[in-house]
Amino acid sequence: MDLHSIIQDILTRKEGVVIPGLGSLVSRYRSAKIDTGKNVIHPPKKEIRFNPNVTTDSDQILAKYIASEENISLSKAQTLIQTFVQNIRNGLEENGKFTLKGIGTLKKAETRIELIPEEDPALNLGFAEIQAEPFEVEKIRETQKKIIPGQPPPTRKSGRKTIGLIIASTFLLIIIGGAYYIGFFDYLAYKIKNQEIFQKINLTETQPNSREEPPEQAEDTALDTASMPPEIKQALNRITDKKRALMYKQPEDNKIYHIIAGSFRIRSNAREYQNQLADKGYTSEILENDSLYRVSVNSFDKKEDALVNLYQMRDNGKLKSIWLLAVQKTDR
Repeated sequence: MDLHSIIQDILTRKEGVVIPGLGSLVSRYRSAKIDTGKNVIHPPKKEIRFNPNVTTDSDQILAKYIASEENISLSKAQTLIQTFVQNIRNGLEENGKFTLKGIGTLKKAETRIELIPEEDPALNLGFAEIQAEPFEVEKIRETQKKIIPGQPPPTRKSGRKTIGLIIASTFLLIIIGGAYYIGFFDYLAYKIKNQEIFQKINLTETQPNSREEPPEQAEDTALDTASMPPEIKQALNRITDKKRALMYKQPEDNKIYHIIAGSFRIRSNAREYQNQLADKGYTSEILENDSLYRVSVNSFDKKEDALVNLYQMRDNGKLKSIWLLAVQKTDR
């Protein structure tokens, strides 16, 4: 029986656990954060500290948990805890330290026992750091003008005029750039240069194979590209390429997005938490992913829908620690 894993599971589900005769381990939730300097998203985690002053537990949480998991009596579970505590004290006496796997190292410092947490503890809720794409935070800088003695300070009216001119100029540049991109100016120039050829183009686009027109006449209105000058062919090819560039199809998202409320190493713990969610009115399912059992309260095919639901549940519901897990549809 691995008491280290059992303690990890309790700390993942609860705010702390008392190891009778030794002290208590207290967990504190830390939300996710973004490191803009390194472009890294740090996942949510639990920070652990050791309190040597609390050595008794009237509820006997650890003993009852062991008895339930191992299907043994409560007294036998208490005996296992006493043996475990004695091993810790022997390690502290002989080596000055004892390692709690996945949690940290207990060290003897004068008359106290201190805990040095691991940098990457096993109860980090099963998350890993994510390397994000570089991004910049837009900063608005206000230009300050020097106030010359004897002259009135600049008014807000002049500032508004400047902002209006900037907006109008930007809008005009966008229109001109868009017209150039779709080949409007090329089309206009060549239409003026060769009006007859572009009339045939218009006939072909607006009245193809009209019922009122005989077949022989419809063939005459077809565009004869072989007789076009080279510059006309080049203009038509450019316009065609730019129209195709505007018709871009977004690749299909082949992932399913799950909103996760809990992550466990033991399946029975995940089932117990699923029952607790059911008592609160949440419908959930258990997903086995990366050797962990994750409890999902909702699933979506689109990432945008999943994010909207995630924020709504955080704001309106009682589940503050939920997060988003993306899984390939083939791995589900």
